Amino acid sequence: MTLIAAYSYELYRTVFVSDFRTTDQSLTFRSDNAFKFVPIGSNAGLFLAGNVSGWNMIFEKESLRLKGIKAENFIEEFLNILREYAISSTPILDNGKRLSALGFVIETSKNTNKTFYIDYIQGNGAILNELEKNQVYLLGSGADIEGLEKHLNTALFNYISDLKRPSRQKEPYIVASTFEGFISTYIENLKDSSIYERKGISNVFSYGYIDQCFFEICSYTEEKFKKHGKAPERFSYTKNEDDDIVLMDETKEVVSKLFSLDKINLDKPIKMNPFNREDS
Repeated sequence: MTLIAAYSYELYRTVFVSDFRTTDQSLTFRSDNAFKFVPIGSNAGLFLAGNVSGWNMIFEKESLRLKGIKAENFIEEFLNILREYAISSTPILDNGKRLSALGFVIETSKNTNKTFYIDYIQGNGAILNELEKNQVYLLGSGADIEGLEKHLNTALFNYISDLKRPSRQKEPYIVASTFEGFISTYIENLKDSSIYERKGISNVFSYGYIDQCFFEICSYTEEKFKKHGKAPERFSYTKNEDDDIVLMDETKEVVSKLFSLDKINLDKPIKMNPFNREDS
């Protein structure tokens, strides 16, 4: 259960947003502890949604094959791998179960990239299509939040197409931050504090971007100021002194270390709730 998002604009520029929450099948375990980006070799990467064990099985069994794929052939060969598993006589998931992802592959020699989405249905097959420009892609359990996709398409198109907006404000790291802000604000403004739990999504998100052959996931700090001169509430997505990626609610002194999806720690679940978004 998750929410991942992508939006491509201009030439070779795409921004990504991803949450951190993991939820077990019984829906009793919820924790903001997952780093949902997975690098594949040195030239490709995926933001994952769907069954974690299914994705992990493919990555584990096909690690050598994936590392050997050349960038110019990545989309075709990775799709072939997915289709082999999707129609296998020994399925990795129950029939009808899905895997999905948003990703990219970089062609360094050309200083370009291709971005794409994946839809895998066990027993039916898999598709891997390139992202269209100026169209929001939402995947995961939070993708069907009513009105979210329409709102984001309108808000981002208006932002990017505004001729009076300075070009520096259309730089990918600014657009990525803006994209995350549009998502967070829209969900918060629904005034439905239980939506995070129902949809299995975090109330905070990461964001990043790819621009030509450069990819970055951005750290950030968010502050909200209270009335009457009190110190601001403060939340950070960053690396600690041990170089671990962490979420830090500095106001409540809560820290959650993020794990790759094949190393999720279920022993001490930590649910982040900065600014009391799930309690309001």
